[in-house]
Amino acid sequence: MSLETLGWRLAVVGFILMTGSLVTGALWGRIVWGVPWVWQPQQIGALVTWTAVLVTFVGVDLLLPGGLHSFLWQ
Repeated sequence: MSLETLGWRLAVVGFILMTGSLVTGALWGRIVWGVPWVWQPQQIGALVTWTAVLVTFVGVDLLLPGGLHSFLWQ
């Protein structure tokens, strides 16, 4: 396995774990506060980071396919 493949796989695992943390955090917030999202700075930062990662790995490859650093379809 090449380092590029390993890096890509680890990035996918990290994104899945981050998605899980956002979902479970929202579920926990629903139980504790009665609402899943209260728009605190930590929550907004986590959502912005998650969105930036999604745009980097999916959006860029869809808008600018065929570059040297293609993340999808490996």
